[in-house]
Amino acid sequence: MERDFIEAICGRRFPIRIIPNGNTVCKERLWKHISTHLRALRNSHQCAIIWIDHESNPEPIDEVISYLKLECKNELGPGFDLRIGIANKMKENWMLADEIAMQNHYGHGYVYDPDYEGSGGKTKIKSFAKKCDDNYLERVDGVQILRNSCIYRMARNSASAAIFLSQMQGINCAWFWRNGQQ
Repeated sequence: MERDFIEAICGRRFPIRIIPNGNTVCKERLWKHISTHLRALRNSHQCAIIWIDHESNPEPIDEVISYLKLECKNELGPGFDLRIGIANKMKENWMLADEIAMQNHYGHGYVYDPDYEGSGGKTKIKSFAKKCDDNYLERVDGVQILRNSCIYRMARNSASAAIFLSQMQGINCAWFWRNGQQ
């Protein structure tokens, strides 16, 4: 879904790599995969955005972000700008955090519950879609919901989305800034 979403908003201008993430991927292994791609990009790019799911990984999100940024600085130098979004638990949790985008997609009966942060977001969306006599197809509905979402609304309800948003200053991407601070 992430690749489809990024291509939908950015086109194919940016290299997209699949990076392992989830329950069993420690920050050191994550860095190993990320650094391989960043080293290949550093001559043509000075900034990269990494957006992954935390799943049920026991390492705290802020520690993973700090570790990856430190490794990036040590390996690629202080001039390389790495921005990192780690959704708690998955990107669907950020989608759930935007009530307006969810209501626009599935109807006005959707209400965000703070317990959704860190829960199985994909399961929650599928359950809500089923109540609406609809379904949830990650590569179709997920991309559509993300395209119509607003990172500011997500960040109001999701601490992990707020961390991601706090790193996005200076990034020229219409998806981040098209809706302003709604």
